[in-house]
Amino acid sequence: MRSRGLIVTLTTAVIAIFFNTFVNPIALERLGWKYYFVFLAVLVVMAFTIYFFYPETRGHTLEQMAVIFDGENAEVPVAGALVERSRSVVSGKTGVGVESRRF
Repeated sequence: MRSRGLIVTLTTAVIAIFFNTFVNPIALERLGWKYYFVFLAVLVVMAFTIYFFYPETRGHTLEQMAVIFDGENAEVPVAGALVERSRSVVSGKTGVGVESRRF
């Protein structure tokens, strides 16, 4: 899933750079100050999309966010395993899959 997200991000960035380099100067020269309404329209569409379609992630744990983005079949560790791992990190014991390295 991460690789797909990176592909979409990089493709969008390349398209935006191309557009900003070649299209914006021509349109700004032809339309003048009225071309700024195009940017205003793009910002309104982006704000609408973000407000209505992006899920709220504030106040959720990472496990809850995994369920939000991956659905009910998300691979979420059992709460007891998380507590045991946290205790092992705090106590300094490395027997529960936590590696300790000194630099």
